Amino acid sequence: MQTQLGDSRSGKLNENLLGFGRALRRVGIPVDSLKISLSLQALQLIDIKEREDCRAALFSVIVGRYQDRQVFNDLFDLYFKDPNLENKLLGLMLPRNQEKPTHRKKNDRARESLQLFNTEQLNGPKNAQKIELDASMTLSDSDRLKNADFNTLSHIEYQLVENLARQIPIYFPKILSRRYQVSNVGSKLAFQKILQQASRLDGDPIQIFRQLRKKTSLPLLILVDISGSMERYARLLLSFLHASTKTHPQTEVFSFGTSLTHLSSSFKVRDTDKMLIAINQDIHDFAGGTKLGTCLKKLNKEYQHLCVGKRTVVLLITDALDTGPIDVLQTELQKLKSSTRSILWLNPLMRYEAFEPIASGPTTVSKVCSKMLAIHNLTSLEQLSEHLKTLLN
Repeated sequence: MQTQLGDSRSGKLNENLLGFGRALRRVGIPVDSLKISLSLQALQLIDIKEREDCRAALFSVIVGRYQDRQVFNDLFDLYFKDPNLENKLLGLMLPRNQEKPTHRKKNDRARESLQLFNTEQLNGPKNAQKIELDASMTLSDSDRLKNADFNTLSHIEYQLVENLARQIPIYFPKILSRRYQVSNVGSKLAFQKILQQASRLDGDPIQIFRQLRKKTSLPLLILVDISGSMERYARLLLSFLHASTKTHPQTEVFSFGTSLTHLSSSFKVRDTDKMLIAINQDIHDFAGGTKLGTCLKKLNKEYQHLCVGKRTVVLLITDALDTGPIDVLQTELQKLKSSTRSILWLNPLMRYEAFEPIASGPTTVSKVCSKMLAIHNLTSLEQLSEHLKTLLN
């Protein structure tokens, strides 16, 4: 099967490859000039008339993350059939009409957004018009994306929503510290500052300094469930929290599934994409089971020093569908509660209005947490800041 890559003599190969690289970047796949250059070299080593050879060559150079594989294949099929069509797909970033968000069935996750454009639809001007209409009606509704459950998004939509999530800020309220700072206002005199000034002026102070209590950020402990049921939420929420907590001075991050993994060193990487790559290398139990009680036991035993003076705020991100011993979970949650300021439970299952913590795991967690919040779409991420402000103040 032949591709529409073109050839190096006409210059179309370079042009199409650059366009393909831009399309990949727009959906969150990192592509730089070095990868483009290596891609050109790889294509010169094969017969570019063979579509699958071209796909394999570009894939080997460009794709470095597991979650990007399907996105790459989808865009490859789309772009090199009709290079202009990717703009129609990526048009979902532009709001058009405000309709009610449509709810997709869970099994629609398997249907990739690019599979809406099959080979028969792409042939001929009449069918091209139909494709544009389908893209507009099913993919370009920004309101639907804003309210769509992360677990129902296609790969392309997921990448776009992840990029949008990184732009959502979180306001972390500050509390009064026991320490003071010099100020022009305040009820207390700053005697040390006054005496320092007087010692330089033969004992005669010319200004009366006052002092106020400093405001300080509360330490933050983030616990992220990476089990199979939380797979789609974990990556996106890690991206969101990494981008929104860059300026937060004290942040500790752990993932838990069948084991506990300390991610704080990787979380300090400034670039979010590079942070995700580092975390992928750290985590060895991704999409497995959940043993929250066992993981909390290790946290309380080996990392107790991270909970500073009962001031730490815990963000517990899990559906709490625990498979470990419930008595261990109860004991360790109580220990964590006694050594922290508050536990905020962020649960994707709370997207259901009728949700009640009936199962043993959710019931146990609900008894110790300070507040329960849904965390399943962009709207819930935007509301998180306000909930934190209410809880901590």
